[in-house]
Amino acid sequence: MILRCNLILLFLVILPVVSFGQVLKGRLLFSNGNPVKNIKVIIAPRNRFNQQTTGSENFFYGDDPYLLSRMNAVVAVTNEDGYYYFNNIRSGRYILRVCERFGIVYNFKITDDNYDFKLIPDKVAFY
Repeated sequence: MILRCNLILLFLVILPVVSFGQVLKGRLLFSNGNPVKNIKVIIAPRNRFNQQTTGSENFFYGDDPYLLSRMNAVVAVTNEDGYYYFNNIRSGRYILRVCERFGIVYNFKITDDNYDFKLIPDKVAFY
């Protein structure tokens, strides 16, 4: 009974924190309209360091855990339909990077913490 009460209390404490996070969703498509599957997509706060890092040729694939940690970046992978999702994103300016050779870099701003879902426009890959 004590364990059950503790779990319920833990759930009630965590629930409000989780429910205020934002969900970002986007989709990658080839120029023929087919989905781009199993590609890493990275979101990071937009600042001078992150803009220089995501624009470098050494950051095609986003595989360096130290660098991702230093950037405060979050990684997602596109699913079978080309969709990617990021959870618990706060308001601010961000860089979205598609980690593929000649990947796309997309800058955007989240202006309000009170929405539940933000749709990133579909991106077409020309390769």
